[in-house]
Amino acid sequence: MRWPAIALLFLSTALYAQSPALSEPGVSPDGREVAFVSGGDIWTVPIGGGEARLLVSDPALEVRPLYSPDGKMLAFTSTRTGNGDIYVLDLNGGPYFAASLEAMAMRGRIILIGGVAGGKTEVDLHQILGKRLHVIGTVLRARSLQEKIALTTAFAREVVPLLATGTIEPVIDSVFSLDKIQDAHRRLESNETFGKVVLAMP
Repeated sequence: MRWPAIALLFLSTALYAQSPALSEPGVSPDGREVAFVSGGDIWTVPIGGGEARLLVSDPALEVRPLYSPDGKMLAFTSTRTGNGDIYVLDLNGGPYFAASLEAMAMRGRIILIGGVAGGKTEVDLHQILGKRLHVIGTVLRARSLQEKIALTTAFAREVVPLLATGTIEPVIDSVFSLDKIQDAHRRLESNETFGKVVLAMP
């Protein structure tokens, strides 16, 4: 069962009182998720609530998450090398991985966090070798329950108030009345949406 966002967040607050600070929220171009910093790590959570996902965890400080205009990559700044370098997360994998390689600067780092576009792709090894790139993979499922509770607690404290005040707003593509639900499904299936498709309940 999926809990509504507010119920989930406040349930987590009751279970786990101590949590790292949360800051620098950024909304994805399609308005479906928020990337933010918590405890020096990069996380995302669906804008409507749900399970948060730890994208990057490192002893270094990771800050300033920023989505690419097409939402397929997420850049952030890290102090891993002491230089405040920019890293790029490949959110899709598959054929987009080649574009990620092409975009990399010398000694850049790509962090793979998903394979929405597919788990297999052709790789130009000369891009990796010539630019001396680092390719890193990571997942959330293996993370501890305590980490997940800490995140949702911080989200309840830091992000939910921003949603309440309108500082962060979901992007709405279209609104349909309940009797037009088939039209809403067709809109979703068109793959032309930018933002949420909303059903207005009577």
